Amino acid sequence: MKKAQKITLLLRTAYIVLGLFITVFAIDKIIMPFYVSGDEVKVPNVVGLSLEKAKEIVDENNLDWKIMNYIDVLDSKQEGKILQQKPGNGKIVKEGRVLLLWVARFRGANSMDNRATVEVPDLIGKTYAEAEQILLASNLNLRLINNVSEPDGEALVLEQSRKPGEKVAESSSIYIRIDMPDDPGRSNIDTLDYESNSDEDQTMETDMVTMPGLKKLSKQAAIQLLTDLGLKVGTITEIVSADHLPGSVISQSISAGIKVKKGEVIDLEISASNSDEEIIQ
Repeated sequence: MKKAQKITLLLRTAYIVLGLFITVFAIDKIIMPFYVSGDEVKVPNVVGLSLEKAKEIVDENNLDWKIMNYIDVLDSKQEGKILQQKPGNGKIVKEGRVLLLWVARFRGANSMDNRATVEVPDLIGKTYAEAEQILLASNLNLRLINNVSEPDGEALVLEQSRKPGEKVAESSSIYIRIDMPDDPGRSNIDTLDYESNSDEDQTMETDMVTMPGLKKLSKQAAIQLLTDLGLKVGTITEIVSADHLPGSVISQSISAGIKVKKGEVIDLEISASNSDEEIIQ
């Protein structure tokens, strides 16, 4: 190949490479930015607004919306209001972007009494130790009729205050009598009598409260509820969790429905706040 032809071929190759480079540069720096910047909108602030009003504003800004979750609150005035949004107020996004919403759901003060119901298990013929475990698994409390300080774990259950299969609220008390020769016991159980405890038991019951469910409540609402019940707030640990609303309760040291003494210390795990998100306490 002649020298002139080689030079011509090299020049053509150089022109092709240069042309490709210019094309890629133009797409990356000119065409794509122009395309991406088109149809951009600023995210409006809908935190604190009613769900219906928030929907209107989101639609007006050519954005879509989705309810991510409902958050339990103790203030009825917050019912149906937006507690959090993502992306946050002022963020620049493309039209059609989905705005995630967290909506307040009123949880009345009496809702703690609306406990789930469970079936009373059949304890007759079971040992005391077995009955204790069965009731614990059913989230029911065991009450022993026999007047003994240390019941024999192998003693058999002779009677129970609730019929097997009967529906009762979780954390209800089930009274049993076990076969212990040293204790005369009673020949039968009157459920109504045992629902009304002795003066000593009644005094004890007044010092006991049912542990409420705190999960998904805001930190402020959870602390207020514990204080109202005479319980103390212990260690509060913040944990990063993408599945929980920032500032809401993830877990509690004592499960809901368990009877605890007033003054008991309750530890909480709270979802860590994110500066990119907004929330009303």
